[in-house]
Amino acid sequence: EQMEIRDKTETNLINLRRTIYLTIMSSVDFEEAGHKLLKIKLEPGQEVSTVYS
Repeated sequence: EQMEIRDKTETNLINLRRTIYLTIMSSVDFEEAGHKLLKIKLEPGQEVSTVYS
């Protein structure tokens, strides 16, 4: 019998938010921030959680 393990700490979401924040804060202007944000690799479903956060 296999047990399903659920991660309720939402580590992936927290890391994604941290990456987005650091990307924006380290950018010189909005154009650089937008360019860097487009380079972030998102897993399926993460774009939705980013919008609703």
